[in-house]
Amino acid sequence: MGKKKIREDYRVTVWPGSRFSRIPGDEHDCKDIMAQIERHVDGIKQCEIEFTERIICEFCKSEWEEDEGGQPLCCNKAVEEWDANHKVEIERKP
Repeated sequence: MGKKKIREDYRVTVWPGSRFSRIPGDEHDCKDIMAQIERHVDGIKQCEIEFTERIICEFCKSEWEEDEGGQPLCCNKAVEEWDANHKVEIERKP
């Protein structure tokens, strides 16, 4: 047949939930679960925390986008902060 599908690197992934509600857990919840797993489960080679990282605007919480000059494109507050910071940098240069 030529093509063969193999499965390897098996692992168990645990998606934490917060102890107090149905919202997703945080790093603290993950560390707590890892400690419990290491304490109670035999045959563990390694436990680690994995996560997805995104860059968002601190003001409007949307995905961070900027133009070729680095100026944000998402909201007026981000643009105002960027302008203020760059105005200070320009004034400092001799």
